[in-house]
Amino acid sequence: LDPLYYAPDLLDSIREAEVDHEIAGHSFSHPPFTDLSREEAQTELEAMTNTARDHGIELESFVFPRNEIAHEHLLSDYGIKTYRGRTKGTQETIRSGVRSIISEPGSFFSFPHVTPQRTEMGVTCLPASRLLRDERWWFLQPLRLKRAIESLDTGDWIHLTVHPFNFLQQPQLLDTLRTLLS
Repeated sequence: LDPLYYAPDLLDSIREAEVDHEIAGHSFSHPPFTDLSREEAQTELEAMTNTARDHGIELESFVFPRNEIAHEHLLSDYGIKTYRGRTKGTQETIRSGVRSIISEPGSFFSFPHVTPQRTEMGVTCLPASRLLRDERWWFLQPLRLKRAIESLDTGDWIHLTVHPFNFLQQPQLLDTLRTLLS
């Protein structure tokens, strides 16, 4: 295996961090699971799990590549207990029409609250609230952050997603993330 591709130094720095982290699975070679047969999905999950174990990692969470969810019924066979579900976010709110924006303004003007759901397959689906990178609606970020921070006292879940390369494309996202974490 190519050590640059699997970044063992990055894994070591995550394990040695003062703050606890969970390392989740994201497949072995990043195919959209909607394009895979059952057997291909099993091969992906097995290779991912074996590679993680080779690095001393027992995976419990999974994020489908490109968030294209399929074959979730296989996850528990590989020790996965939780997976990221579909993203609620701005586009879903807009697709459901102006009526939803008026009746549920929190879903557009904040980060939507999500609820983990136990599936019949025995794994928990945690929908994502929103992709933190949202260039088309960037001007809403301060309001969304304010409302998200205010809602944290309620015990509700907000699940934001972001790819590391998004911080390179939009350096201001680091400020957004720092505001949320502080």
